[in-house]
Amino acid sequence: MKEEINIETKTEPNMGEMVKKLYEKAVVTDETQKQKKFKLPWSAKVNNGRASKGYTTVQIIRNNGDMQLTRLQIDDGTIMVDGVPRISTIDYKLNYKGKPWVIIPEWSLKPFSSSENYEQTIKDKMNIAGRKVILSKLEKETIKPKGKGFGGFGGWMILIVVVAIGGYMLLKGGKLF
Repeated sequence: MKEEINIETKTEPNMGEMVKKLYEKAVVTDETQKQKKFKLPWSAKVNNGRASKGYTTVQIIRNNGDMQLTRLQIDDGTIMVDGVPRISTIDYKLNYKGKPWVIIPEWSLKPFSSSENYEQTIKDKMNIAGRKVILSKLEKETIKPKGKGFGGFGGWMILIVVVAIGGYMLLKGGKLF
């Protein structure tokens, strides 16, 4: 990146100045850009009427890693994807904003199942459900350093001296000496 040369000193700007300018440009563009929310394509949306007729949003994961969203009808517990019938029972149904959703890998007749995936993570000892409970319990029971109360030994000594002087003044009738 070529920056303008300072005419007065005829030197190029140093690296620090260039980094500052780039950082300022990046911060300005980050603040001006808004986060776009995910919207389903029109061809994949399922409204309440179509959902009651057995339609579902189908996410097809292709062999090359691409993803395609479409809307298909469930007939007798199957969905026709690319001319091949795929299983689509209640065990494989997911929900997105209250509407049915099925994830089907192109290489498999069986769609993604959250219950089977959960059981597999338990078998592989990769489940985080118990870890979350244990971590929250440990965070609650962490040993917190006690405050020094009244400042430790010195604070108690000052308190004893003040009480002694107050008691002496009461006994003497309000006069200290």
